[in-house]
Amino acid sequence: MADIHVFPEAPEGTPESDFVHLHVHSDYSLLDGASKLDTLIAKAKRLNMKALALTDHGNMFGVLNFEHICHANGINPVCGEEFYVAYKDHTEKTDIPFGRNGHHAHNFHLILLCKNQTGYKNMCWLSSIAFQEGLYYGKPRIDFELLKRYHEGIICLSACIQGEIPQLLLNGRTEEAYQVAKEYKELFGADHYYIEIQSHGLEDQIKVAPLLVKLAKDLDIPIVLTNDVHYANQDDAEAQDALRCIGFKKLLDEPHQKMGGTRCWDASIIFRRAVSSLSTSVPAEETCLRRYSISFLYLSSCLSKPERKRVCFSSYS
Repeated sequence: MADIHVFPEAPEGTPESDFVHLHVHSDYSLLDGASKLDTLIAKAKRLNMKALALTDHGNMFGVLNFEHICHANGINPVCGEEFYVAYKDHTEKTDIPFGRNGHHAHNFHLILLCKNQTGYKNMCWLSSIAFQEGLYYGKPRIDFELLKRYHEGIICLSACIQGEIPQLLLNGRTEEAYQVAKEYKELFGADHYYIEIQSHGLEDQIKVAPLLVKLAKDLDIPIVLTNDVHYANQDDAEAQDALRCIGFKKLLDEPHQKMGGTRCWDASIIFRRAVSSLSTSVPAEETCLRRYSISFLYLSSCLSKPERKRVCFSSYS
């Protein structure tokens, strides 16, 4: 167990934040996330945020420490994971059969968040099975059949640009995207499945955002706006790029896949970009982002406290 630090309170007069980061990577997202748990939680407390999620890539290694540090600092932890999802069977070592520019990815991404203790246990099962049975190119994968068995107590977000629905839409497979969204909505329930939109200035995000909004409106699925947080401060961008280069076995001055965009904490930048990019291609009354609202769900702390706590779940409707 890591040392539990209590961080300074928010400066006097800091308004309580009505935004909750639901897509956050720590350094437990190995060779990808650049922030320690202490850094993330200290910043959340300094900004007077009352809840914070942790959604590391392919593992829940940091969840226990995250939960304890959050509670010590008066922040409600939302425990989660960004899962890797196989195209079909998680035990089969196959790539996704479609892609862009000749590139075929090995998996999709999917965000799962614990709603209660049952959800936490089910996510532990999913994560364990992924490592035991689903490893492919070093990534632990699950599939939709496993989700059917272990979905209770879990809230699902459609994930970043590497999610299945964004990838289907970007590749012109619109009917499949709608069918997949319907299946997830039916599995998790109308109140537990969300279409996720991000806006880091990336070309594909700008292109797919109005398509995601239309899908969400057509299928009556709520939307969440998230920031794909990989570092806490903009000044950390270069260090995070160096970290990724270690994973790629590349030098900084060699060609390599850059993260791109703004992946730090500032949600206001993301919100402004999202509204701006959508307003150029979708009528304002149809964007689903025209009015900021907070939907309150009762997410438990999952691990050590049986009482249910009121947590902000940021959404747009």
